[in-house]
Amino acid sequence: MAKRLAVMGLGMGTAAEIFTNNPVCVQNNCINPVFPGLEDLHRLANSTKWYCTSMEDTALSIEFCKGAVNYDIAVPEPQNQDEKSVQALVRKQDRAATTAYFTHLNGLGKDAWEYPNPHDSDDECIKTIWKMVCYTYFPRAEAGCGRGRLMEYIRPCKSSCQNYIKACSVECCDESVQCVFDHQKHMSKTTVLATSGYEPHDGPSTFCTGSAYRSSSPSLLVLITSFLAFGGDFFGFGFATRRLRHFFLAAAFVGLSLMLQGCDGAMVHSLGNWRQADDYLVRFQFVPPGASSKEAVLNSCSLPGLSPTLQCSGHGGCHAWEKTSDVNPTPFCKCDADWADPECRTRRKSQVVAYFLATFLGVVGADRFYLGLVLSGWLKLALLGSLTVFWITEVLITGSSPVNLSKDLRSWSGLVKVLTFFALGSWYFIDIIRTGSGAVETAGFRTAPDLPREVFVACTVFLAMIAGFLFAAWSVSNDAAAKRRSIALMQSAYLQEKAALDATVMTQGRLRNQFSVASCVRVLLSRTSIRGKKRVACCDLPTDAAACNRTADTFEIVFDSKAVKHTVKLLDAYGLRKEHLIEHLTELRIAGYRVMLCWKPKDYLGATSGDITRQFRNADPDLHPFERAREYQRALKAVKMEKIFAKPLVKALEGHTDSIKCMAIARTTAAPLLSGSCNGELRLWNMQHLCYGSGVEKAHEGFVRGVTVSPDGTRAFSCGDDKAAKMWRIQPKACQISEEPQASYHMAYIPGAIDHHWHKPMFVTVGDTVDVWDYNRSAPLSSFEWGCERVITSRFNPAETALLASTAVDRSVGLYDLRGNAPIRKVILKLRSNGICWNPMRPMNFTVANEDCSLYTFDMRKLSAATYRHWDHVMAVLDVDYAPNGQEFVSASYDNTIRLWDVGHQRSKEVYHGKRMQRVLCCHYTPDGRFVLSGSEDTNIRVWKAKADQKLGVATPRETRAAALLTCFFHHFVLFLASPQPPQPPQPLQQAYREALKKKFQRMPEIARIQRYRQLN
Repeated sequence: MAKRLAVMGLGMGTAAEIFTNNPVCVQNNCINPVFPGLEDLHRLANSTKWYCTSMEDTALSIEFCKGAVNYDIAVPEPQNQDEKSVQALVRKQDRAATTAYFTHLNGLGKDAWEYPNPHDSDDECIKTIWKMVCYTYFPRAEAGCGRGRLMEYIRPCKSSCQNYIKACSVECCDESVQCVFDHQKHMSKTTVLATSGYEPHDGPSTFCTGSAYRSSSPSLLVLITSFLAFGGDFFGFGFATRRLRHFFLAAAFVGLSLMLQGCDGAMVHSLGNWRQADDYLVRFQFVPPGASSKEAVLNSCSLPGLSPTLQCSGHGGCHAWEKTSDVNPTPFCKCDADWADPECRTRRKSQVVAYFLATFLGVVGADRFYLGLVLSGWLKLALLGSLTVFWITEVLITGSSPVNLSKDLRSWSGLVKVLTFFALGSWYFIDIIRTGSGAVETAGFRTAPDLPREVFVACTVFLAMIAGFLFAAWSVSNDAAAKRRSIALMQSAYLQEKAALDATVMTQGRLRNQFSVASCVRVLLSRTSIRGKKRVACCDLPTDAAACNRTADTFEIVFDSKAVKHTVKLLDAYGLRKEHLIEHLTELRIAGYRVMLCWKPKDYLGATSGDITRQFRNADPDLHPFERAREYQRALKAVKMEKIFAKPLVKALEGHTDSIKCMAIARTTAAPLLSGSCNGELRLWNMQHLCYGSGVEKAHEGFVRGVTVSPDGTRAFSCGDDKAAKMWRIQPKACQISEEPQASYHMAYIPGAIDHHWHKPMFVTVGDTVDVWDYNRSAPLSSFEWGCERVITSRFNPAETALLASTAVDRSVGLYDLRGNAPIRKVILKLRSNGICWNPMRPMNFTVANEDCSLYTFDMRKLSAATYRHWDHVMAVLDVDYAPNGQEFVSASYDNTIRLWDVGHQRSKEVYHGKRMQRVLCCHYTPDGRFVLSGSEDTNIRVWKAKADQKLGVATPRETRAAALLTCFFHHFVLFLASPQPPQPPQPLQQAYREALKKKFQRMPEIARIQRYRQLN
């Protein structure tokens, strides 16, 4: 119930406003002025002339309010010569709307730099503020008004104002938050400032500017009360009786009565709550040096010629707030991390202080009080503070925690206690995580982000470890005390039962001197039953079970076998079987109807107390007692020898005069290497003698972007900056390349890479499109486009040869099918990929070299996530190539290194780098998989071993004899097994043994450290 009382002022002749307070209300977003752009309504409506325009004249000039203004607008009268055009007037109003939006967000305690595009924001409050300022500064033109015709200012609609109140949850706890009002403020005895609100119409309407009102849903309290009072019988719950209905209705009436306002006799005031607050327009204004307060402006960055030291109070700088086509966009202050508001005068609260207050004093609400959240601070103090006092009291009185899950979960009261404890305790932990993980909301602006995330994680983990250690120590001490009490009770019961049993035995006169029943009594302490069904034979002499049964001195006591088992398990659980009661009991046998307990002290004890206790071991001569230790030493020696003999670099091939851009080699044995450089030169290298064969100096104008070789090694293809791909004739045995190209294929773009089909006379080039070419055609067979600006590289699949994979500058990896002549699948990564290569043995898998210093292996059947992520490079990865066996691949990086990887491992197994080695642009495996090739910016092609410690050259006579003997033995063994196809002989036995030892002990710290260590000069 809302009520405004208007009474006639005595002596003034004017109406005075009277408002009533809501005593249980909490103010929210109650600022002065409460509506965005409210202070300019009077000036726009009464002090400015407006002229009609059309959307054709103004649509292109509106930037900030482009999405909100979809109607013909009116523009104000020009004030100077610069505002003669309609476009200039529209840009002036657009800047005014931007300033009002920016200032109002800061008045609400929000950082406007976080919402530069309000039309795309998910926050309805931000959208309604944006629409309100646009409707205020861009009034609707009158219906049927012609261009340039004078008209009255049309205020925003009441519905737009109500949408703002609802979306931003504006609450001032009185009736002052109204969209339609007439307010008079007495500036002096003779001067009265009259202001009025918005038009009393719902939009869209020709009488006002704005949109329609969004209807609200029924009150949740009313719905719940109605359901509980009347819906139980309808839905079959059966609890909505007459008494319960009366109870729920009474509770609802009591709650509603606490929220009533506007009643006579309540606390009243003549000035609305939001008008009593400080005017944020006055608080945020800037007065130029030497000027009066009448010349104050809301944005110091809008004053031309003002010194940068005076702008933004020296705590920030002026920046353009949004991207606009305006020649001179209005800048705003972008404050430093510790400052806020439009002029950077308000210091933000510290996130570090809030985090440590939440950690150490969070139970008393100190963090909430520091952030200015007083109400939640008192609530946290009342709830968590009382919970802490209850906890400490229970610990001091009972010695245990007040929450015992095993006991409390068995009753409803205990369950409620547990749920309450965890619900209130979670508030404490949530506040720790909330204040530490980022800047948090306060009563004003957010806290300054002065707590690095790494420091927050480290401190939280460290404090959690300390708390866990203290809790574990307290729990262990409690458990130890409980066990000591249980042991004391069991010992007392044992002594009582032993005394009673000894008295019974002595009375019967059946005890012999050479026999003691202590062993049985010490085990079978409880639950004895004389049933006459089973008997226990207890022997102290070193005899077997049969002798124990036959001896005449065997003393028979009738027990229950289940009680025997239960008692022994109980003693084992408390560790008493080896300590106090049965020190020498070693065997428990359950045979038939007899339970026999026997022990042999000579098997375990020495002749005297100082003798060494006998130790048992396996006497098998084939098992060495230190076998594992010896193998570990051998593995350690093997991994050290591997590092000693690791000399991966074979040779550097010199001759190019510019950076090596690309290289290719045929998939045949002893094929020559073709390389292309950035000066347009092609060179052919003899890989058997590691020397230069022949070359073409000006194969292309500019860079050679890519090279490839046909599968038979007789043709080479290259592409470059001259927008052409060329085919060359190669003589593999003579290592010669033709001086002139056999064919040229011209295209409209600069190709970025080239690759040859695995079987057919076809090749692919990439650039603006992906083109597939035939040897004998000057135009491409197929051309693919997929909405990207440029394709970087492409490769043919080794098994599904009609399948292509490519990477593009839009961070995508795409698959193309030549049979359907269309692209089939595409995946987007975070950064772009520079290289791609298929696994020759697993043709469904491929690996891409990415800009984020990692390589990603994908399965083409499931591109939603990478199968593996390989990471060790520290800069962008530029190229990747697989070994012929498909188990390894090599990568080249901008960090001046190449790395070798196993397919199923995330970390590299080898890294190669030379002293004068620069950025590596390309890499390749040789067809036999024994060597790796790299081309870098230092104009050298380097040949590396695929296995760094592999020995090259002629074997010694001893190595030759050992290899021949092993091969002969292997073949004889295969013939003995009558194998139809003898496999290849294994590697030398000693080397295989060393590899097996290194694999067995690879996770030992010392061996793992040596294997991971790399010395990069």
